[in-house]
Amino acid sequence: MASDVSIIVYNRIRDFENIVIFQQQDELNQMFDKLFPVAWKVFPLKGVEEGVERKGSAIYPVKQSIGVTRNPYSSDKLPYGKLDITRSADNKQQFKYYLDANNAQNIDKLDKLNDDSSISCENNANELVSIAFAKDDSTLVVQKDVAKGDKAVFKLTPKLYFMYLNNIKEGDIFKSMQAGVHVKEVDLTGYSQIVAELVYTGGAGQEKEWKITSR
Repeated sequence: MASDVSIIVYNRIRDFENIVIFQQQDELNQMFDKLFPVAWKVFPLKGVEEGVERKGSAIYPVKQSIGVTRNPYSSDKLPYGKLDITRSADNKQQFKYYLDANNAQNIDKLDKLNDDSSISCENNANELVSIAFAKDDSTLVVQKDVAKGDKAVFKLTPKLYFMYLNNIKEGDIFKSMQAGVHVKEVDLTGYSQIVAELVYTGGAGQEKEWKITSR
């Protein structure tokens, strides 16, 4: 993915649905072990109505950031919560998080680079923190309970996942892989726009499916 990707979602069925966009694949096989996906965007969309058009739109940007929160919500509760401090990050860069003499939060960029395209951040504070990777200022994945001296390392695939799911809000954490007919994986590589439409399959049982158009 070399440029920003415009994303548009539509609910083309008759019933209300939350349309969720998230990420659940990384190249280091850390997902659901160290890293956990977060509901990046959630669009509550009513069903089709004559003369009315509803859609959700977002930009999945090239620009990315890392962030830290000192007091996240309990991992057993949702949503995850907001980041206390963020910093723009490029691939290969290393960072350290610490509290200075005034107990103020800092994320410093280090001179050393990672051997691959991953982004890493070490916790140098005397407390557990959660370190997150964000796009469009919204958390995409998070590593919880990072101890002093430990690192969070982010190397995600260029993919997003589209899902319809009720009772969910932006910032909610997924504890396990989301799979099934209600989930659609989309590779963003080489595209500048993705249009995701939730439609009926045309079958007798009013089954739903995703229609993806990319360019």
